[in-house]
Amino acid sequence: MYNRYLTAVPDVKVETAVGDLPRLPAHVPGTYKDGRKGPMVRVLWPLPTDNSAVLEPGSYTVTGRVAGTSFQPKAIVTVKAAVKSAPPVLKLAAFDLNRVTLKTDVHGHNTQFIANRDKFINTLAATDPNSFLYMFRHAFGQKQPDGAKPLGVWDSQDTKLRGHATGHYLTAIAQAYASTGYDKALQAKFAEKMDYMVNTLYDLSQLSGKAKEPGGSYVADPLAVPYGPGKSTYDSDLSDAGIRNDYWNWGKGFISAYPPDQFIMLEKGAKYGGQKTQIWAPYYTLHKILAGLMDVYEVSGNKKPCKPPPVWATGYMPASAKYRPTRSLKCGTLTLPASLVV
Repeated sequence: MYNRYLTAVPDVKVETAVGDLPRLPAHVPGTYKDGRKGPMVRVLWPLPTDNSAVLEPGSYTVTGRVAGTSFQPKAIVTVKAAVKSAPPVLKLAAFDLNRVTLKTDVHGHNTQFIANRDKFINTLAATDPNSFLYMFRHAFGQKQPDGAKPLGVWDSQDTKLRGHATGHYLTAIAQAYASTGYDKALQAKFAEKMDYMVNTLYDLSQLSGKAKEPGGSYVADPLAVPYGPGKSTYDSDLSDAGIRNDYWNWGKGFISAYPPDQFIMLEKGAKYGGQKTQIWAPYYTLHKILAGLMDVYEVSGNKKPCKPPPVWATGYMPASAKYRPTRSLKCGTLTLPASLVV
């Protein structure tokens, strides 16, 4: 009802830093007829489609509207150079899981914390690592051990995220190993699982980019991976009939639960979706695997996860990826694409 008395809606000035889209005010003060007092005026601003306007210092104008009126207030946005902030001061310190102990209550009885821990740890101890390696072997065309079963759900054969649960699993068994010093037999089970997982993944990575047979052809350069046999383009088909298993053409050191096509397709602008011309999140999946491998290294000392690039640290590294150091290990500093760092 106040719109009938509204005579003006002022422009506003907003500042932001390079790279940051501005926060435009949802309400601004309005001017009402005869000096009346009225509510703040709701302004509808158009949503930006990209951040191109804030990539460099300067200024630009955004025109809004007030519903039910002809008013079009403007926001004059000034983009300022980013100011370097002071480096953060360490206030918390990390500690190893083997320093954490759950104690009984004052009567010597197990607490709910202990019960919850034991439920999780014992369930994890009963898992079969071959289930978490199933899709890796499937990608490389390798025979499955007797009795091996795939995980299903998010790691089913046709899911383009398959392999990411393996990264979570590596982290879980590493943390379980580090925190089960109270039961040496249980801890030994997790040590065995870690070694089996890492050694198997390492052996598969050593197949990639090398001749299948002596004198056979191969492609060692991960940036020169050809189309799959009999195909005229890259695709994300993971069915038994459609998946490519020519690991000798995948570049040296590649490791994933699917061929390198999804990485290549992403770098070429493929969109998210379930079709074989589309992808899901290959770098997310690779990040989980690499994070799990580093967790295993840090608690076990197994150096295979820490081999120099491209064996573990890189896998498929696209030409357009931005690299920067990330997580420092005793065996060196792994360098990952910025898109892998979360």
